[in-house]
Amino acid sequence: MKNPYFPHVAVIRDIRDEGPGLKSFDLAFRDESVWEEFQPKPGQFVELSVFGEGEAPFGVATGAHETGQLRLSIQQVGRLTKVLHSMSPGDEVGVRGPFGNGWPLETAKGRNLIIIGGGIGMPPVRSALVTAMAEKDQYESISLYYGARSPEHITYADEVERWIASGDANIHITVDVGDESWKGHVGVITTLLEDEKASPANAVTMTCGPPIMIHFVIPTLTKLGFTDDQIIVSLEARMKCGIGKCGRCNLGAEYICLDGPVFAYDHLQAMGIKL
Repeated sequence: MKNPYFPHVAVIRDIRDEGPGLKSFDLAFRDESVWEEFQPKPGQFVELSVFGEGEAPFGVATGAHETGQLRLSIQQVGRLTKVLHSMSPGDEVGVRGPFGNGWPLETAKGRNLIIIGGGIGMPPVRSALVTAMAEKDQYESISLYYGARSPEHITYADEVERWIASGDANIHITVDVGDESWKGHVGVITTLLEDEKASPANAVTMTCGPPIMIHFVIPTLTKLGFTDDQIIVSLEARMKCGIGKCGRCNLGAEYICLDGPVFAYDHLQAMGIKL
């Protein structure tokens, strides 16, 4: 049996600035054969090791069709991420995983897929969006509702422009505070959902972002006519082991690292969980 605590060594191939304090890291396993069994599903997460500093969980930004390379988009928030942000292409890190259940994209096929995201939730949002767009003919429609703090905080800005130009998805963006160059929507993401009149007709929603965002998005969706079984959320937690052993991420009788991080809202309601 393979040791689940033993990380695979990966090489940093590319690093890109995505906004204030945010960088994307494209990683390739030193042993290329690892990818054959690794292949993360959209919405899963990995444990990333910075050797000598420790490890932390990060959501996967890679789409299902983007094989051979793992993308993680990481905000500098503490010691480990500070060291990571000082690293360069060619440096090595450790990766364990992938963990969690991922987005139920198969069950959304034939329906209107509505993806809602913001802030730190954008890596799992990207993984869902680019995967769905690569199979766009299998969905009735694909829509992204994205909220950022300001224009400079729009993650994957270059890709967002390409997504809009492709016409493969309906891209709706809002910022909390605009600047002199911003011509788009201004306001929190709940106002964007209401102003654009997001429709529950044959739809399923998938939401990832800060807990406070999810807290307000759910009642907004309910107000717009979405039922609990049309709402899917990805939750944060203080995960450590990733395999349900340490007990840090328990959610009632379940574990976010094993049973999540993606949950159907009606399931959470049945468990008595309040978001």
